[in-house]
Amino acid sequence: MLLGKYQYTYEPSLSYAYSSYEKIVIDGFTVFPVLVVGDIVSEKLKREIITNNHAFRFGFGNDMQMDIVIPIGYEKEELFREDGTEETRRSDGLGDISLGLSYQLLKSHSNWPDTIAAFNWKTTTGEDPYRLVTNDELSLGSGFDTYGFSLTSIATSDPIVLFGGYSLNYTESDTKQIGQVQPGISNGFTLGMALALNFDTSLSFNLQYLHTDKTEINGQNIKGTDLITSTFGVGLSIAKGGSYACLLYT
Repeated sequence: MLLGKYQYTYEPSLSYAYSSYEKIVIDGFTVFPVLVVGDIVSEKLKREIITNNHAFRFGFGNDMQMDIVIPIGYEKEELFREDGTEETRRSDGLGDISLGLSYQLLKSHSNWPDTIAAFNWKTTTGEDPYRLVTNDELSLGSGFDTYGFSLTSIATSDPIVLFGGYSLNYTESDTKQIGQVQPGISNGFTLGMALALNFDTSLSFNLQYLHTDKTEINGQNIKGTDLITSTFGVGLSIAKGGSYACLLYT
């Protein structure tokens, strides 16, 4: 399950995300709920995010492993207005580095599924969005230290592998320009299955659910900051001649 003593791995990955949506902006004020004094402007926002993660893992032996993930990102944001004007912001550089430690609590030969406990710390090495100098900049970090704990269990019944897990993340509060900010605690679970088609090829399916509580500013809950995210993924893995390839659709 984990790397053996003095074993290590390096795993690079590249992800791309694109989003586009339109919004209505009122530059003025309302006299009554149906009467607006000012300009009503339609804007379209496009955003591209490219993240290059470099993951390093090192085995200590005694069922313990250390993980380091170094993200390097590029983000571009384009704002188009109906009057023909546009505004572009972009940023690139180091994101928030993550450090983790994993320990295997249970092994399958003990009549229990293989179970791993992991502790994670996400640092604030990326650009803090609350401390940007100009409006032309974008942040590649969250600006908060986050500490996470997770339990993952894996059960094998050839040719199927079943896995599931629970995660809990606490984000440390910090004083920003808008006051004392305390992001909400998030917790969630993952359920999935991997199916071997032959000795070289396998399919995987997974469902991830995450709930985040409301953010507090100066002790007051901010409405609309709680979040529920559900993700379903399908993956294909192929190993041939010493090489390995993986495709994932989410």
